[in-house]
Amino acid sequence: MTKHEQGMLLYTEKVAIDTYELVIEASNAKKNVVPGQFIHIQVPKRPDLLMRRPISINTVDKSESTYKLIIQAYGEGTKVLCSLPPNTILDIVGPVGRGFFLHKDAKKVAVVGGGLGVAPLRYLIEKYPEIHFSSFLGFRSKKHAYQLPIFKSISDLYLHTDDGSAGKKGFATDTLENMLKTEHFDAVCACGPTPMFRTLQSIMGKYDIPCYISMEERMGCGIGGCKTCVCKTVEDGVEDYKKVCQDGPVFDIGKVVL
Repeated sequence: MTKHEQGMLLYTEKVAIDTYELVIEASNAKKNVVPGQFIHIQVPKRPDLLMRRPISINTVDKSESTYKLIIQAYGEGTKVLCSLPPNTILDIVGPVGRGFFLHKDAKKVAVVGGGLGVAPLRYLIEKYPEIHFSSFLGFRSKKHAYQLPIFKSISDLYLHTDDGSAGKKGFATDTLENMLKTEHFDAVCACGPTPMFRTLQSIMGKYDIPCYISMEERMGCGIGGCKTCVCKTVEDGVEDYKKVCQDGPVFDIGKVVL
C-alpha cells in the first residue's frame, strides 16, 4: 500500500487547553488502519521545519475517508498545524508503525492513558466492540481533559487529575494497581509519558498479563531509515535497539528499557 499521499484538513476544533482536534480527509483512511498507528505530517509552507510531525490516530471514519487527530500545540510545528485554515493540503505519510493487536480470545481489557497519550486509545476501543474495556485516564486538570463523554460511552471510565479538579485526585496507574488485586484483565494497553510507563512496568511485573505500550519518541523519516527514534529493548537477556517508527510504536512493556 502506498503510504505517501496528499490529504486535506477539513476542520480544527479546540478540545482542551492548547489541545486541538483535527479532521483530515485522506484516501488511506479507507484502508485497514491498526489502532496505535500514526501519520507523519509535513508542516506546510515552513521549509525551516524540516522534520515531519508524527501524530497518533485518534479514530478513523472509513465511510468519510477521514482521520481524526488530537494535537497539542506545544512546539513550533504543532502550533502551526493547529492554526491551519480549513482546506489546507497536507503532505502525509501513513498510516505507519506497528499498532495494538489483541488476542482473539480477549474479553476484558484495560487501557491506561496519560495526557495526550489518551488519544490513540479511543480507536483501539472502537476497533474491538466485542471486548469489554475499562479506561484508566489521567490529565493535569479538568481543563486539560478531552473526549470524556466518548470514553464514558464506549468503556468503564476511571478518570484522574493531578489536582483533583475532575474525577479522582492522583494517577490512573494507582487505580489500575488496586483493581488488579481483585479483577483480571486479559491485556493492558497504554500510551502516555515515560514516568507513567515506568510505574506501569513495575505494576505489571507482578502479574502474568500481557501489557503493551505505545512509545512517544521524536522521529525523523518515520519509516525506519534515519534511526532517530531508537529505544533499547531486552529479550531473553539479549539487548537490542529498535526503531520506534517501524518496530513500534507499540511494544511489549516487559521488553523495553525505560
